[in-house]
Amino acid sequence: MQLTLSANDLISPNIRKMAAKLDGGGRKAVLTVMGDALRYWAMESFTDEEKRPAPWADKIDGTPSTLQSANPTLRRSLRVEASANEVVVGSDRPYALIHQLGGEIRPKTGTLLRFQSGGVWFSVKKVTMPARPYLPITSAGGLMAGAAEEIAAVALAQIAEERR
Repeated sequence: MQLTLSANDLISPNIRKMAAKLDGGGRKAVLTVMGDALRYWAMESFTDEEKRPAPWADKIDGTPSTLQSANPTLRRSLRVEASANEVVVGSDRPYALIHQLGGEIRPKTGTLLRFQSGGVWFSVKKVTMPARPYLPITSAGGLMAGAAEEIAAVALAQIAEERR
């Protein structure tokens, strides 16, 4: 599964016009710093509630969700890949999307999921995973205001650098 957002929806027309005037290397540099800023914001959301687009649901036992803080594989898996025309920020972890959007987990084979929690084994037909969004994308599909401002600032600074 993949979540795709168009940069045209996430950056201002002004920044897009200025970046379009740069050569391929300059555009790639701008997109790279934008992706890095988005990645940094997402990484911070694992420990800073202010960086999250929505509160994380508590665990089923009522304790606050830490989204694998004891095993920060998802946080560390966030990567940035940029070219002159696009930047991709994401994770190669198969569970990344379900954490971002939430949803149902059903068995791939058989009729029951089997898992252990708190030393007890469970067998269930499905598990409903609440969304615990770490990318700063709102439910309406836009960037959180703070993330958008930060990304715009680094983009403008890089455009100025590329014009020198």
